[in-house]
Amino acid sequence: MQLTSSATTAGTRRPLAAQPDWGELTILRQVILPGAVPGLVLGARLGMGLGWASVIVAELAVGVGASSTVGIGQLMFTYYQYESDPNPIVVCMIAVGLTGFGLDMVLRECGRLLSPWIDQKSTV
Repeated sequence: MQLTSSATTAGTRRPLAAQPDWGELTILRQVILPGAVPGLVLGARLGMGLGWASVIVAELAVGVGASSTVGIGQLMFTYYQYESDPNPIVVCMIAVGLTGFGLDMVLRECGRLLSPWIDQKSTV
C-alpha cells in the first residue's frame, strides 16, 4: 500500500511540480509526501488491525501455562477451559473489540491531522 501510494503520487503529480526553483527536497516535502500520507495511514491502520488480531489468536493458540505473562487471549482461554460461565469470556471479547476500535480511532485521527486536505466524510 505504501509503495503504491508514493509511486502513484510521484508519477502523477511530479510533472506538475516541475518548478525551476524547486529542488528535490522541496518536491518531496510539498508534492510526494502529502500525496502519500493517506495511503501510509491506511497501511498503518490495516497493519495495526491485523497485528492486534494476530496477538489475540497467538495467545489463544498458546493456551495456559506456556509463559509467565497472561494476556487477554490467554485469559479468555482460561475462562473457556475452566469455567462454565460464559460471561467473563464475553467481557474479554468486548475488551478486545473496544481496544481494537480505540487503536483504529487513534490512527484515524492521526491521519486526519496529517492530511487535513482529504475529505474525511468520503473516507472510511
